[in-house]
Amino acid sequence: MFAAYNLTYLDEYGSYDVECLCGAFMMVPRRVYEAVGGLDEDFFMYGEDVDWCCRILRRGFRIWYEGSVETLHIKNGSGGRRTPRSKRAFYKAMWLYLTKWGFT
Repeated sequence: MFAAYNLTYLDEYGSYDVECLCGAFMMVPRRVYEAVGGLDEDFFMYGEDVDWCCRILRRGFRIWYEGSVETLHIKNGSGGRRTPRSKRAFYKAMWLYLTKWGFT
């Protein structure tokens, strides 16, 4: 589906079941954390949130986007400018995700 990653076809102030959320702001009930475990430390800075969401869904839990909540995510706060090093880290994380979940 076109725009499936960013879900730009949905009203940003609505509330929806989704497949993935940005890790900048996530609240996870203790029972979900205990069932799924924490973030995979094999990921460094990128992709850990996507991987976690995948694990949460595969364990049968729902992921909920709540548009009535507002938060501010300052992009590049940790990664800084898109240097060759940060780009390598990003693509390494995406490769790890793809291989971990059998997409390669």
